Amino acid sequence: MEVLNQQWLITELQKRRVAQVNRVFFASINDDQELHVSLKNEQQQMPPIYN
Repeated sequence: MEVLNQQWLITELQKRRVAQVNRVFFASINDDQELHVSLKNEQQQMPPIYN
């Protein structure tokens, strides 16, 4: 298994064309060491809320 450290994270972000860490809103990693990144100001469609 790969060592997960700051350099690993920076490399993974660069692969995703994220040049600056401060653009990241949230990042998580699962048990398979797959990284999910949500960027700040990323447009996402929210489902409507019905009451």
